Amino acid sequence: MAAAWVGVAASAAGVAAGITATYRGMRDLMVESGGVCARGGPFEVASECGDAQIVLLLGGIVGTLVFAGLHSGFSAWARGPSVGPFAIAGAGMAALGWNFLDLGLDPPQGGGADVGWLVSGVLFWLMAAGFVAPALLRAAAWVRRGGEPEPPAFRPGLVQAVLAVPPPTGAASPEAPPVPTRLVSPRPPGGSP
Repeated sequence: MAAAWVGVAASAAGVAAGITATYRGMRDLMVESGGVCARGGPFEVASECGDAQIVLLLGGIVGTLVFAGLHSGFSAWARGPSVGPFAIAGAGMAALGWNFLDLGLDPPQGGGADVGWLVSGVLFWLMAAGFVAPALLRAAAWVRRGGEPEPPAFRPGLVQAVLAVPPPTGAASPEAPPVPTRLVSPRPPGGSP
């Protein structure tokens, strides 16, 4: 069980590193080229993406996804509380939203606030809230349960059906009883009808 908790901690650190790399890559891209770059192709590129930006952005996104999957697996193995991929996605959205808000209020190119980046920042934070809110509710429920695992999602049924197994093929099958046309309820012992 200790190995599971080490895996939970290591994968959580990996998720944090992935989100940080994505944040830093996006911030550098916004500061250096206004948030737009391209590479290759038959056309002349006005703002070429730097190698560090590509590595940080793509590596951060892929790393976050890989470590989020590992984190879910290790959390299930440890039978501990699961942060869940939605909360991880919300943390990433919040970090990118901060980039848009911070640089939207004080753009690197100067010239006053950038309304487009501010609107994008607000939208990213709204998406982050939509992802993080269910995780906070689950965390609060876990604290109320005193750290106990979540109850099963479905409880066993109160009524169970009995399935009649048909006789094997080729064996003589008894005639089916007639379908009752009237319901006859049993009388209680010693009672009147």
